[in-house]
Amino acid sequence: MDFEDKQIHVLRKGGKKDVVAVSPPLMQDIKDYLTVRTERYRGSNDDTAYVFLTRVNDGATPLSNRAIGALVKKYTKAFKSNKSMSPHKLRHTYGTNLMEQSGDIHLLMT
Repeated sequence: MDFEDKQIHVLRKGGKKDVVAVSPPLMQDIKDYLTVRTERYRGSNDDTAYVFLTRVNDGATPLSNRAIGALVKKYTKAFKSNKSMSPHKLRHTYGTNLMEQSGDIHLLMT
């Protein structure tokens, strides 16, 4: 995470590296979360460490894909008239809205 340039460097499938720009308020929220993560989950501050963790016994482990899916469903249900969404549907909806608002296919592809 690059707090100075407000970017997150992500390692994707197949070892592909990507950079995501993040708004300043969100970057502050992430910084605050990392403090809690270190205290509550004993997470490492290593650059290659997982960001989202859960406690297992006396240590921490990364959230599984299934756990992330359950969280997305839980919170989208709470905010979307009792209808839950999968991570895939949430991503698709974001892409559709971005295309409708910007009309920029190249922005959508990045």
